Formats: sequence, C-alpha cells, structure tokens
Amino acid sequence: MAFLLANDFQQLALLFIATFGNVFLLGFSSQIVRDQKIALAFTVSWGITWCQFSFARISATTVDADLAMFVSGWGGSLGIVSSILFYRWYQARGKRYG
Repeated sequence: MAFLLANDFQQLALLFIATFGNVFLLGFSSQIVRDQKIALAFTVSWGITWCQFSFARISATTVDADLAMFVSGWGGSLGIVSSILFYRWYQARGKRYG
C-alpha cells in the first residue's frame, strides 16, 4: 500500500462519498420508479448522473487501486443499506401525511 498524503486521503473520502451517493440513489430510484413517482425519479436521476461522473473522475486518478476498491466497496455497501432504511422512513412518513 502506498504512503497516503492528505490529498490522497481527500480523494478516497470523495470516492467513498460518490460511491455511497451513487448506490444510495440507485436503490432509492429503483423503489420510487416502482411506485411511479415520475418527478422524483427524474430528479434522482440527475443525482445518479452526478455521482457516477464524480466517481469516474476521482477513480481515474487514485494512487492505490486496491485501496480505492476497498473504499468503494464500503461506500456502496453502506449506501444500499442506508437507501433501504431511508425508503422505509420515506414510506412511513407518506402514510402518516397522505
């Protein structure tokens, strides 16, 4: 593993955020498309595009590919679990007010 500088740590943190956001939004999008929430799906799609673009830009310049894969794996795993929990909250909130 290469010695990490502050800039490398920032890259890995951004990679984690981009991966987390991408998988979170993909999971949420899957559920709202199923529910036919068109305007929300349109908006979430822009977020997915931004996260995927950011991931591609950041991952292309990382110092340590293995570490980047590890960080991305954690970001994606936590992103999908968070998406499921968020959607449960979102659905419960909708039933309470709708």
